[in-house]
Amino acid sequence: MENTYNNMFSIFPQGYVNREGKAVLATKPQQNQTIPWVHQYITSKWCAGQATETLRQMAGNASKDEIADYKKLNFEIALFAGTFSYRNARGLIMPTSYMVLDIDPDTSGSDVSRACFLPYDPDCFINSKYLLK
Repeated sequence: MENTYNNMFSIFPQGYVNREGKAVLATKPQQNQTIPWVHQYITSKWCAGQATETLRQMAGNASKDEIADYKKLNFEIALFAGTFSYRNARGLIMPTSYMVLDIDPDTSGSDVSRACFLPYDPDCFINSKYLLK
């Protein structure tokens, strides 16, 4: 059987405030990337370092809604399930073999267009087989 998967997935820009004044996630991708690129992005403080620091300072002081809105407006997102023309299941162009697991007691996860925020994490682990050469 022929492999019908690829290793590229879509990256979306930071969200925006819509006409109703609500923070929403971006719906159109800005680029397609790979696991090594995401690792380099997450471990590079210049990408989301200040936003991540501010988010950590908000913990315990801000409401869940304020934190959710902050993340939507300040972090890029990845859709690891594949390349997309639009951020919904019908926008899937080509799937990857990647699966996003939510390890807290969250029953969601069946949405192929599930967004993953890309905060700064200098200790982000990557399997050495994915490291850029």
